Amino acid sequence: METWDLYTEFRERTGEEHIRGEALPEGLYHLVVHVWIRNREGKYLISLRSADRPIFPLMWECVGGSVLKGESSQNGAIREVKEEVGIDLSPDAGRIIFSDLRKDSILDVWEFDYDGELRLEHATTNEVKECRWMSVAEIRSLYAEQKLVHTLGYFLNDFSELQPFFNDGMQLVSLPAKYKKKLKAYFYLASRLTAAKKYTEAELNDRLNQWALFGDPATLRREMYNRHLLERTKDGGYYWRTGELPPLDEFIARYV
Repeated sequence: METWDLYTEFRERTGEEHIRGEALPEGLYHLVVHVWIRNREGKYLISLRSADRPIFPLMWECVGGSVLKGESSQNGAIREVKEEVGIDLSPDAGRIIFSDLRKDSILDVWEFDYDGELRLEHATTNEVKECRWMSVAEIRSLYAEQKLVHTLGYFLNDFSELQPFFNDGMQLVSLPAKYKKKLKAYFYLASRLTAAKKYTEAELNDRLNQWALFGDPATLRREMYNRHLLERTKDGGYYWRTGELPPLDEFIARYV
């Protein structure tokens, strides 16, 4: 019997546990991870779901699943990879690249570096039929052909126009002058914030200054709030990322 911890909309663990398969209590969430495994060639490990999977059979996806009771997000990610594709990942090789608040779950998206062999024969479940290394372009084609699980669409958000404004650490060194690119910059910064987490103004400033090196968190806070990427308390003491982010193209169209 698989059990999960339950969380509030602000990622606070309630102390309650939930049995998989039962309806979640209204207003509570469980923690889910997606894991994108990247090799030195910039390709990602994509797996084909087995034909007997109850949802999305024979569709491509990244590794993913629910975090078990007592697990951290990172430990859940590493366990899911071992179970589904038989690979042992180093905790030091992973980082959260995106998170989201969805209908009944808090989603953490991890990216891990891995250059070893594919070891599907060492998987401890039969959830995956096969796996392959694929380029972003190949993954994009799968999505367009409706062969990729549709909930992974966030992976295809295209920030390539911001490349001249990034350093090697994907930190913005300046804010673009053109309006559309500014919108992409605001969206990018929002996507880096942890979903379902309250930040004090000082904590938010600290995060923004980590990812945008031009030292103007006040402007970024205001612009992200005005475009409904952030919410805040009336006194401005706390900020949080809005609920599920729309696809980047949809967000841009809303404000252009």
